[in-house]
Amino acid sequence: MNHFEMGQGKIRMANIFKCPINLKLCIARFICALIFICSSVETQAQTTTKGTEFWFGFMENLTLSFNGPPNFYLLISADEATSGKIIQPRTGLEIPFIIAAETAIKLDIPSAIYYKSGSDVFSDFGFQVVSEKAIEVKAVHNRLYFSDASIVYPISMMGTNYHVLTTADFQGQNPSAFLIVASEDNTKIQITPTVLTLAVKPPGKTYEINLSRGETYQVQGNGDLSGTVIKSSDHKKIAVFCGARQAFVGANGCNSVGADNHLYEEILPDAYAGKTFVFVPMALRGGDPITIMAIEDGTNFTLTGGPITLNAGGHMSFTLYTSQWIQSDKPIFVAQYCKSLTCGTGSDGQIGDPSIFYLQPTEFYAEKAGFYAPDLFARHFVNISCPKKSLNSIKLDNASISPKFSQVNGNSDFYAASIEVNEGPHQIKSDSGFLGYAYGLDFYNAYTYGLGFKTNRVDEALAFKFKVFPNPVGDQLTLSYPLPQGYQQNITYQLYDAVGRKLLDRAVIMDYSQQEIRIDMEPFAPAFYFLNIISGENSASQSFKILKPKRSME
Repeated sequence: MNHFEMGQGKIRMANIFKCPINLKLCIARFICALIFICSSVETQAQTTTKGTEFWFGFMENLTLSFNGPPNFYLLISADEATSGKIIQPRTGLEIPFIIAAETAIKLDIPSAIYYKSGSDVFSDFGFQVVSEKAIEVKAVHNRLYFSDASIVYPISMMGTNYHVLTTADFQGQNPSAFLIVASEDNTKIQITPTVLTLAVKPPGKTYEINLSRGETYQVQGNGDLSGTVIKSSDHKKIAVFCGARQAFVGANGCNSVGADNHLYEEILPDAYAGKTFVFVPMALRGGDPITIMAIEDGTNFTLTGGPITLNAGGHMSFTLYTSQWIQSDKPIFVAQYCKSLTCGTGSDGQIGDPSIFYLQPTEFYAEKAGFYAPDLFARHFVNISCPKKSLNSIKLDNASISPKFSQVNGNSDFYAASIEVNEGPHQIKSDSGFLGYAYGLDFYNAYTYGLGFKTNRVDEALAFKFKVFPNPVGDQLTLSYPLPQGYQQNITYQLYDAVGRKLLDRAVIMDYSQQEIRIDMEPFAPAFYFLNIISGENSASQSFKILKPKRSME
């Protein structure tokens, strides 16, 4: 049977060349089928936390009068040896770096204060990281007793639509916060806060700001800014970091004094919210608080009991003590927190303090992830979750760790482990995928950050479209593949004649700077042809007609 398979942004051809004896009838049917295909087809590429361009900034921490000056640094990992630099476009600061293959490094940023104090404040302190080959980046804001860290997403995973997810200070003394970093000039952003900001922007009222490339904007509010909506216009990408200047994070009524910390983590755009997650408790802490936030009305999720319903921006907090499967019927975000030291009930209640990181949906996965456990913290750990099929191949620093895993409560197909590691670089590998989170604990201090991963998910506003033109064509055919900034994709294009003979088969690399390929048609006779385009697991075909005689006939 001759047919096209179409669905979820891809078109596949199956058995298209099984022709009847009458060749003319076969060709006629073939051409009719090709004409049925639209001139622009959508497909999606894989995105990953590895990249060659990143944007980030730092948020206000504890008042500078206390606990000495802050220090800032990046943790960078790479599969291939490469070089790059940290750039602050609006100040001119540049810091070069070199990294060897399959390792991770700590890169110090020169001592200075890289944030403004207060709410609704603009600064020139946005950072860009660029590299020759793909890397992964984490940012660390370190201060005596007031530290945290964040994964930094490449520009390919930045977006235009966000919901803030953070937490209120349990003692009500310090503000929650978020920070926006612009990657382009004239970036217009609409913000709808959920609580009164410290600069008296009222809840529920949308206001607009305009940011230039490398500029940041910080918002603080007494209470919980979770659910705040942030939207960027004209498809201009922004990075959003959530947390708190400092916050006490309790659990089950614990409200002891003197155990707050800085919270800092980059959140993904709404397009990356998920429906299934694995919670893994942090070591030594005796259970962790989590917050679940919906981005759509009528969202139903389950933990251990019956379903709970939330509307868009709504959120609910729990404390979990063992691994747990989390499931929702609509996309949600899940934040996990390290609670205040004075609320710890684990085997070592004298280390740890508030910190925040976001769980990633189980459809995301990594086959390899490098990370670095920085100095100045007493103990370091990594939490790992994976499907059962990954257990036989999962390794940490080339040593098997499968005996350390146990089944996740609520889903027997997933397993989880919490493993202590030494200071320095580390690498996790698995043939079948995993997700991980690194963290460190110290006396009244902690850091957490998510490890890298990849996914087939992209922002719907950035769905890719192939275009083939003109049609009919003379001596040159143009293939257009408008990739967003930060993407690079391997493309194979194949030219067939009407009876299925392959005439061309070429591979190219396309990116934001090269969005069109011109294909010479002069060697081919006037007739109907089709171009098959392959991008990862996706393929698409486009028919066209050549009008001009081939060169040898002229």
